[in-house]
Amino acid sequence: MSRLALAALCVGALSTACGPDRGTGQDVVQPGDGSAMDSTPVVDVAPRPDVTASDAAPACPTTGAEISGVVLAPNGEDPIPGAVVYLTQTAPTPQAEGVSCDRCDLPPGVLAYSTSDTRGRWAFVRGVNASGSFFLVVQKGRFRKVVPFNVTACAPAMVPSAMTKLPGSRAEGEIPRILVASGTTQAQIDRANTEDWTYDDISRVLRRIGITEFDRSDPCRQATNITNVTTTAVCPFGSILADPARLGRYNVIVAPCGALGFNHSWQVLDNAPNRVIATNVRDWLRQGGRLYTSDTAYGLLARSAPSLVTFAGGTTLSMSRDPANIGAGGSPATPAAYTGRVNDEGLRSWLSDRGSLAMDGSIALTGFISPWVAVDSVPMTTRVAVDAVVDWFPPSMGTRMSAGRRPLTVSADYTEGGGCGRVVFSSYEVHDRTASAMAPLSPQERVLEYMLFELGGCLVTPG
Repeated sequence: MSRLALAALCVGALSTACGPDRGTGQDVVQPGDGSAMDSTPVVDVAPRPDVTASDAAPACPTTGAEISGVVLAPNGEDPIPGAVVYLTQTAPTPQAEGVSCDRCDLPPGVLAYSTSDTRGRWAFVRGVNASGSFFLVVQKGRFRKVVPFNVTACAPAMVPSAMTKLPGSRAEGEIPRILVASGTTQAQIDRANTEDWTYDDISRVLRRIGITEFDRSDPCRQATNITNVTTTAVCPFGSILADPARLGRYNVIVAPCGALGFNHSWQVLDNAPNRVIATNVRDWLRQGGRLYTSDTAYGLLARSAPSLVTFAGGTTLSMSRDPANIGAGGSPATPAAYTGRVNDEGLRSWLSDRGSLAMDGSIALTGFISPWVAVDSVPMTTRVAVDAVVDWFPPSMGTRMSAGRRPLTVSADYTEGGGCGRVVFSSYEVHDRTASAMAPLSPQERVLEYMLFELGGCLVTPG
């Protein structure tokens, strides 16, 4: 079998204001090297529409030999686009623990492979020309399930979705090690809605999409520009970021609004004791780390990888707030909404199938509380998944002004210095504290679901 590129679908990223004192990328998968690939049975996996696969020579020319199925999220409900499905004679070796560069390569000895479309569908169109017991592998980044699979030569088969559902815990398969910094303390979660409002706690979304195994860390709720947040007593989350060994255990870090203080993350990370955090996160990204951050936690991205996003407001503090914290919204009681535009074709199609878009293709983005962190612009290499026409405040926090169309959800690959990391930033929050644990996800929570799986995907061309 010749070396063949397998294109997978990919998108960009997502974020809303949160403090109590507030007034398109593409993955390419290639077979690995090895003589085993030349001696194994050959399969034609010519794709059906929207399904990308290899173009090997026909093996089972008769009709009705298709092997196909659907890749679903760990919840068994939502389709996963861009997942790689392949058949091999031997089970792949376990993935190494800790942060690493995840290259888009298939292992030697692959008999057939395909990628799922926006509805999760995949197909080995002309089947497999050998009978026997093999292994079916379903993988999206570090989410990987390996199951025994019996094949009858040139016979059709519909693979049960239970076999191709991505794992949500290590009991079900391999998953990335994920650290989620809470956007709110447990005491604040327990307070009545009339006393407080939700910070960007993403745990409900993770559990709703079936990811049940991840670590949690308390946020730095009282962080200021003079606070040393590298100590466990002051900030458990900051102490992890300050320790390269502990940070290196994780593949994905989720740092939502509130994780490093309401609106001081830019200032906090420039305080001398805390500068090690930006250095460590930069090194971790270079090694292959994946970072999601939103709203007021933007300082983590702005300090660690400033070339990926240009935030509004420059670098001059205004009214003791971080400079980018100028987005115009509403009050906690009556937050504002903006009408978003979905720029990524794969995300747009996926959201449409979920019923998350309006008739005109727009997406309703809610919960904007003044002020929220705004993005001014991004370079060509950064993907804008969602944008909107928004308002923000001048430095004096006076009358709101039109800022035009600005990015709200972005993603980028971190390739500086040979790096192979990825980041996602969102200006709006996603969590609805009034929703029950199993309530349907809101449109912006759907964006987060899609972006979390894309965040962990392999890179096209690691630096």
